[in-house]
Amino acid sequence: MERAPSDLSEALAIFNRTVDVTPSPCSMGPLRIRFADSSELSVLPDPNYEAWQLAWSSGRSIMGLPGGGLATWVGLAPTGHS
Repeated sequence: MERAPSDLSEALAIFNRTVDVTPSPCSMGPLRIRFADSSELSVLPDPNYEAWQLAWSSGRSIMGLPGGGLATWVGLAPTGHS
């Protein structure tokens, strides 16, 4: 899929910002992150692809599944939840 240059510049605008609260993935698949400057990033599920993934230094990961739902895991093996 081809992306417009403005898409990347908008994503880079949040690079290295401080997250104000723990990201809140919803069990249906959307993700919302609020930053210290009160800006927010929201990502909706995609019907065909994993729209987002969060990973912690502890090895815990959460992924938004295609069409909604979440997969969570620690280490290498994901466990899907719809």
